[in-house]
Amino acid sequence: MKTISYTAQADRALARMPKRQADAVEAKIEQYARDPESLSAQVKSLQGTDALRLRVGNYRVIFNEDLVVLNVLDIGHRKAIYKRG
Repeated sequence: MKTISYTAQADRALARMPKRQADAVEAKIEQYARDPESLSAQVKSLQGTDALRLRVGNYRVIFNEDLVVLNVLDIGHRKAIYKRG
């Protein structure tokens, strides 16, 4: 299992989110860290960057990864997450 690291922006987004959705997002992130192949259909790479996107209902998790660490960069609603700079 990969170690999960959250940026300050991702921590704030998770704290502001409704608890039910935040729990679902955290569960999906942990599932991906344990077994990336199980969620391969919900993960896509973002154009123009080395980041990846994980779909969790109406929320998106933007992250990048290496061999041992999964870095969660941002979390947000699908309508707003890509508009952030």
